[in-house]
Amino acid sequence: MSGLFGISVSPQFKGRFNFAETLLYGAFYHQHLGEGYGGLAVLNEGIVISDSKPKHLRQNFEDRVKLGEFDGTEGIGYCGNYREPFDCVSRLGDIALAFSGNIINREEIMARYAAKGRVFDRHRSGEAQTMANIIFREESIVSGIRNAADQIKGSFAFMMLTKEGIIATVSQDNHWPMVIGEQDGAVAIASESSCFFNLGFKPKRDLKAGEIVRLRNGTVESLSSPVSQIQQICKFLWVYIAFPSANILGVPASLVRERLGGSLARIDIGEGFVPDIVSYVPDSGRCHGIGYHNEYCRAMNEGRIDRVPLIKEVLFKYPYAGRSYTPKSQGERDREAYLKIIPGSDRFDGKTLALCEDSVVRGTQLLNSLVPKLKSLGFREIHVRASNPELLSHCPWGKTTQPGETLADKIPDWSERAKFLGVDSLRYNRIKDLYNAIHEVDPETLCVDCAQKRN
Repeated sequence: MSGLFGISVSPQFKGRFNFAETLLYGAFYHQHLGEGYGGLAVLNEGIVISDSKPKHLRQNFEDRVKLGEFDGTEGIGYCGNYREPFDCVSRLGDIALAFSGNIINREEIMARYAAKGRVFDRHRSGEAQTMANIIFREESIVSGIRNAADQIKGSFAFMMLTKEGIIATVSQDNHWPMVIGEQDGAVAIASESSCFFNLGFKPKRDLKAGEIVRLRNGTVESLSSPVSQIQQICKFLWVYIAFPSANILGVPASLVRERLGGSLARIDIGEGFVPDIVSYVPDSGRCHGIGYHNEYCRAMNEGRIDRVPLIKEVLFKYPYAGRSYTPKSQGERDREAYLKIIPGSDRFDGKTLALCEDSVVRGTQLLNSLVPKLKSLGFREIHVRASNPELLSHCPWGKTTQPGETLADKIPDWSERAKFLGVDSLRYNRIKDLYNAIHEVDPETLCVDCAQKRN
């Protein structure tokens, strides 16, 4: 998925509100969701100004923002794999669009519209352009978005900057939610709530499934009621995708990750396993590792065990390396995964390690990078603990896994998987452990498709 951020400020508050910097940094706090491109689009005195550049948003736009290039009253920001916001001329005038999610049948839709004379930019033909071609065949934006939702197979969150303000929506399953924030004279909408505190916003509410809203003059209004009460929110947001400080439907991602780590530790404690060292894969495994270690501390305090393992960073993420989850190709993901993790210089000869990880998807990072680096530190045993339930199939709503790619799909037996990875044991949480960790949310509203075997 990509990161989306939008703000609207009341004209009477404009002099007291640094619009351009707030827009830039709000989008910047979504950079972890996509590093291919970053872009901004603003509405300034009825004119839409838009630009997108490869790689990191802040480096490309900070100086331009300081020079006043992106001043305005409404604006949207994007971080992802496509050159967005996608700017175009429509029957409603100049428009800028930003999309997050996946249109599974995009090639089919493009072929159908191309046959009717529509033109697609070969180099910028992301989902936002596909959405634009569907939406602007209708008389109104609301009916156009409804038509798009009916035609699209997949899930999405979507923003559009027009002369009438920002139009935002999520798909009818709310797979990729968005949250609304407010402060005096301004309103924001974002893929995640993590950015709100530093920018002075307070979370107000999450967008409802299929709801369409407009941000204009520092206020938010609903243009269309929710179309479904059935939500299928991606559970991986809590486990990995969201920044740890994000609050998703009222449940902090960091808390869920600690609970998931704790549930794995309870099983190990019950079986009498007490490692010498507890560590984690940075940065995504940090909260899982903390939760795992905290459970040993609780057991020690309650007298169930007589020693507590040492928690220690043994692998370090180089802060200037990129994400290994977001690149499109497996080769790019493998290279970035190897480059970003550096082993420490301590020795752990003869020690037993419990390594906490958010998930094991293909297993290539463990096999080709992490396990050799850990063995170079002298560990006698390496036990991998994955918080996410095993991925028994690909995600039909995302873009990073394809059918047959997951390690669990290739090697069904846990012990055989551990041997393949070169570790002494491999354990996962179960789906019921995941439900318990996100117990504030109805399990029926969580998407666990990737944890279920499909033909």
